[in-house]
Amino acid sequence: MFTVLKSKGHDSSIHFVNFVNGQPIVQIIKFKDLPLNKLLFLSDKAVVGSGHEFNPTLFVLGANEWGYHSKLDQKKEDKQAAPTGGIAAAK
Repeated sequence: MFTVLKSKGHDSSIHFVNFVNGQPIVQIIKFKDLPLNKLLFLSDKAVVGSGHEFNPTLFVLGANEWGYHSKLDQKKEDKQAAPTGGIAAAK
């Protein structure tokens, strides 16, 4: 039997509804990114959402509440950026 529902909002939010003793407890997480289109439970404690940014977002269940974990498509950081202009580019 399911005890958690999830929903996405057009206002860049994700909603979780936990049922404890038959009573709904609603948790809303708002984030700064573009809205999500799809949500998928990966397990009882992990949900991934994808949307207009084409970078899936992972939400996880902590001790008692859901929270943002990370973007799944992480950018690799350059150790040293190549010079792009001025005298350094002419060398």
